[in-house]
Amino acid sequence: MDSKPMSTNGGQNLSLFWFVTIYGLFAAFVPTFTNIIVSLLSYDSERNINLRKQIKELRLELGNISMLNEFAKYTRIQRKVDKMSEELKSESKIALGLIMAYLMWNYRNTPLLVLSSNIFYPFGAILSFPTGIEGAIGITPWLVVVTCIGRRLERHVS
Repeated sequence: MDSKPMSTNGGQNLSLFWFVTIYGLFAAFVPTFTNIIVSLLSYDSERNINLRKQIKELRLELGNISMLNEFAKYTRIQRKVDKMSEELKSESKIALGLIMAYLMWNYRNTPLLVLSSNIFYPFGAILSFPTGIEGAIGITPWLVVVTCIGRRLERHVS
């Protein structure tokens, strides 16, 4: 696939800009939302369906156990839930990593936005990487910025 912009308006690729912004913010909420996206984009294996069902049942069981009175049983079940949840998350992270790699490879030379060349001084060269266009915002640094912001937001929400 070529790296032509989806919609170009005066050196700006607003649809890609907003997609990368939303994706970068969303990536921080991987544990919460990626299972939904993966299940929509691909066939959910029977194993994953069973894992989700078991996690749901174990969480219901945890709700019925007194942590103070049955601490050993509670922690044993909690460890099972954590282990199963981590298995599901790892598959989701792989899918998101593939999407990120695709975006960065196919749109690496496409500027997301092109503004005045001195507006980002002295960080202009970093923000325009790898496009090489003065005053541009490249996909790589923008994805880093919005992912960091998204992770901070996720910490405040949790």
